[in-house]
Amino acid sequence: MNKKVNCKICNREFKSLVPSHLKFHGISKEIYQKQFPNSPVQSESDKLKRSISAKSSLVPKWNKGLTKETDRRVYDIAKNAIGNKHTQESKEKISIASKEHWKDPQYRAKVIERATIGIRNSYVSGKRKHVINKDTIPEKAVEVCLIELNIKYIKQYPLYYSYPWTVKRVKFYDFYLPDYNKIIEVQGDYWHGKKYVDRKIIWEELNNIQQQSILNDHLKFKIALDNSLEVFYIWEEHTKQKELIYEKINNILRANYKLA
Repeated sequence: MNKKVNCKICNREFKSLVPSHLKFHGISKEIYQKQFPNSPVQSESDKLKRSISAKSSLVPKWNKGLTKETDRRVYDIAKNAIGNKHTQESKEKISIASKEHWKDPQYRAKVIERATIGIRNSYVSGKRKHVINKDTIPEKAVEVCLIELNIKYIKQYPLYYSYPWTVKRVKFYDFYLPDYNKIIEVQGDYWHGKKYVDRKIIWEELNNIQQQSILNDHLKFKIALDNSLEVFYIWEEHTKQKELIYEKINNILRANYKLA
């Protein structure tokens, strides 16, 4: 039984592709299914779990009709319950107040910054681990060559940044070579817009996801330079043959220029 499904855009695994994740890619569930008709959006195990949950909701509950005055078990549960439930009226008031607060840009920036700092501190303390996307085939090929060449590397290397228009955040890089103080990014030809980089197409011919990927690549390049790190790129088409990967890696180790 298939326990997870693959997002064909970012190659991450999920129990089901929820609208919030697809919204991050700038598309809806309907558009995703049209682009990838043979790709499921929900795993078989998740379907089974939901069907069982739906059926169990039809089964009468053990405490139906019982009150804390007539049954000791209900009394104990009520006694140990934390807090009181809001009435529908109080829920509506809280919702309106929250929406009004969120309209204030200073309040919004403060909440986002507080959440970001909390997440960052949890990474530093080790309480939270970075969820690393599943390695792509090109990344695996490059990693194999780095191992065979006996080159020390760190995968998903984090760099923290903060510019006037952003709160403090983190970007992760495919491979960091500590002995050379260099970064290698393995780029997919399609999603990172190789045709645009090679000036074979114009910006308007890229889709939204490709444009976001390229802008993100530019930001990551700037962040690395601000941290005195050189960034080199190995494109997907260069990972089809091991000899080409060896050549690219050796060029990276010797030279101080950005590979195309």
